Amino acid sequence: MTAYVPPPRDPSDLHTPPGGWPVGEPRTGGEYLERPSIVELLDRAASGRISVVIGAAGWGKTAAVRSWSHRRPTAWLRFEDYDGVPDRLLNSLSALLQLHLPPPSEDVAALNVDHVETAATAMCLWAQHFLRTDLMLVLDDLQGLRPGGDAARIVEILCQRAPDRLSLVLISRHELPFSLQRLRGRGLVTEIYASDLAFDLTEIEALLRSTVGKQPAGLAGRVWECTGGWPTAVHSAVEMLRTVPLDQRLEAVGRLSHRGERFHEYLAEEVIGTAPGWVQQLLRRLAIVGEVRSMTELGHEVTAGQTDTTSRLTELSRQGLVQRGGPHSTWSLVRPLRDYFEHETAPSSTERVALHMTAANECIDRGAQATALRHLLAAGNHAACASMLIDHGDAMVEHGEPDAVLEAVQLPSEYLDDPRIQRVLGLAQQTRGQWAQALAHFQNAGYDRHELAPTLAWRVVWTAFARGEFTEVHALVRRTQLDRRDTVDETRVLTLAANAYWMTGDLPNLRKMALQARAAARQCDDPRAWASAHRVLALLAAAEGDWRQADADYTDALRNAEISESVLQVTWLRACQALSQLEAGGPAQALADAQIALSLSERCENPFLIGHALTTRGRARARLGMLEAATGDFVTACDLFQRLGSPADSPKGTASAPSYASAGEASVKSRIACQRIAGSDSSSQSTVFTAGVFTGG
Repeated sequence: MTAYVPPPRDPSDLHTPPGGWPVGEPRTGGEYLERPSIVELLDRAASGRISVVIGAAGWGKTAAVRSWSHRRPTAWLRFEDYDGVPDRLLNSLSALLQLHLPPPSEDVAALNVDHVETAATAMCLWAQHFLRTDLMLVLDDLQGLRPGGDAARIVEILCQRAPDRLSLVLISRHELPFSLQRLRGRGLVTEIYASDLAFDLTEIEALLRSTVGKQPAGLAGRVWECTGGWPTAVHSAVEMLRTVPLDQRLEAVGRLSHRGERFHEYLAEEVIGTAPGWVQQLLRRLAIVGEVRSMTELGHEVTAGQTDTTSRLTELSRQGLVQRGGPHSTWSLVRPLRDYFEHETAPSSTERVALHMTAANECIDRGAQATALRHLLAAGNHAACASMLIDHGDAMVEHGEPDAVLEAVQLPSEYLDDPRIQRVLGLAQQTRGQWAQALAHFQNAGYDRHELAPTLAWRVVWTAFARGEFTEVHALVRRTQLDRRDTVDETRVLTLAANAYWMTGDLPNLRKMALQARAAARQCDDPRAWASAHRVLALLAAAEGDWRQADADYTDALRNAEISESVLQVTWLRACQALSQLEAGGPAQALADAQIALSLSERCENPFLIGHALTTRGRARARLGMLEAATGDFVTACDLFQRLGSPADSPKGTASAPSYASAGEASVKSRIACQRIAGSDSSSQSTVFTAGVFTGG
C-alpha cells in the first residue's frame, strides 16, 4: 500500500486531516510510503461483507482506505455530502450506484424520507438483481449520524440487507450509532481500530529518510516514542523537523504537543474540542491521575450517566485516545495526549488532591492497595499512607508490588520512624537484593535487641540465609521468641531454620525443624504458613529419597501459595519444584519448570529468585547436552549473585560467584561445569542451590 504524506500545509489548512482531499488521486507534491501491513490488514477486512474502521481524528482512516481501494471498484460517500439528511442520503446513494448499475425501477427512483425502510430495502434489492461485479461502498465520517435517526437507520439497513457483491466500509471517529452484533456473530464484520493504523518504528525510519534526509541516531525512535505512531502526529513531527537544524532535532520532537506547536492546536480543535463533554473531562482527569483500572477512580462527575464504564474506556482505546498496558492492565492516556495536557492550564492543588483521594478510595474498595498507596502519596495524605503500609505493606510485597512500598521513603520522618513501617521497607529492599539497605531498616525496627519478635526475626533471618550465613541464621533463631508457635511469622522462622540445616547437610535437625514448622502451620492454619511448611517437608522427603512424597508436598505448597496470592512464594516454589525434578532425574521437566520460575521471577523483578531460576535452568540444560545455553545461564547467574553480594548457586565443580575475576573466567569455569554435569548421573548431583525461601517458604 502507498500511504500519502502531504507536503507542509498552509496554516489556514492546518486542521484538514490526512486523507481529507477530494475523491480521486492524492494531491501532488507530497511523499509516499509503502505500508504493506495496512494493505494486508484491509485485504483481510475486505474478505468479510462489512469493514468498520474506527479512530479519532488524525489516525489516517480515510487515507488508508482510499490508498488501498485505488485499484478496486469503489463508490465513496462522505457525511458532508448529505449532512445527515435522510432523503439526501438516499439520493446520494442512488446516484453513486447508478454509476455501476442500470437505471433503477420506479419504486427506487421515487425514494423519499417518508418510507425510509421501504426505500433502503428496495435499493438493496436493486443492487442484488443487477450488480454483476464486486463493488466497495465506503461511507466516511459516520460519527456525524444521529443515533436513532432515519439516516442511521438507512445505513443499518444497508449493512443488514446489502448483497454479497456489495461490500461496505464504514469509517467513523467513534462507535457506530447502531448495533452490528448479530452480523458480527455471523462473522460478517471485521473491525480495524486506531492502533492497527499506527506507524511502526520501521515505517517512521523510512518516512524520515524520504522527507528530512540526514538524521541523528535515535531520531526515529524518539519520534515513535513521542507520537505513539499516531499518523497526524508523525506527519506533524516531519513538518517540524524539516525546519530544525540537525543537532536540535532530537530535542525538538519532545515539543511536538507543546502550546504553540501546530499539533497541539490540531489536538485542541479536532480531537479534544470535538469530543463529548464527559470524554473531555475523563481525559483531563486521567492526565492528572496518570493511570486507572476503572473509570470510577476518576470520580462521580465522569461516571454519572454512564451505564457501562468499562466499555467506555475500551471505546476510547479503539479511538486511539487511551491505552491499556503494564503489569496490572491499567488505563492511561496515549503519549501525545499526555504531553498535551501537561502543557494545558494546570489543575488547582485542591482539584489534584481530590482526584487522587477519589482514586485511592476506589482502589481500596476493590483491594488494589499498591495503586491506592501511590494515589495517597500523590495526594500528600501521609497519615493514610502510613496506615496503608502498616496494614497492607507485607501483602503488597508478597503480591509483587515492592516498588509501590519503596516509594513511601518520601514520607516525613515522623511516619518513617514507626518500626512497623521500617519492617515493611526492609522487606521491600530484600526483594530487590539490597541487603545493606534492608538490614538498615531492620536495625531501625529493633534488630539489635536481645530478643527478636517473630514478625521481625524471619525477615532478618532470611537476609542472613540469602547471603549464605548459615551460622548466623541459627544464632538469630535462638534469639527469636518462639513461645506460641502458632503464627505465620513463627512458622517462617522455623522453616528458615530447617532450610539452613538442609544446606549444611544436618538431616536430623532438618527433620526436627520441618516437623515443628508443620505443627506451627497446623496451629495457625494459614495458607501462607502451610506453603512454607510443605516446602520444607518436600526438602525432607527429597533428602530421604522419597521423590513421590516430595512432589506431593511441593504440590500442596504451591496450592497454598496460590490461595494466599503470594506471587513471591509461588515463584520460589516453582523454582524449588524445578530443582526437585532435576534431582529426581527428570531434566526435561525441570527445564520446563525452571522456565516458568524464571518468567515469574523476572515479572517480580526479584534478582535473588532470577539467579536461582537461571541456575536450575542451566543445570537442566547441561544435563540435556545444551552446553552453550547452559553456560549462558551460569554466567548470567554468577554475575547476578556477584552484584547482589550473595554466594552463587554454583553447579558442581565451580567456585562461588565472588571468586570470579571476570565474566570470561566465569564462562570458562561454567563450560567445565557443564561438561561435568552432562557427564554425571543425577544421583551424584550435589545441590548447591540455595534452598531458602522468601517469606519463609
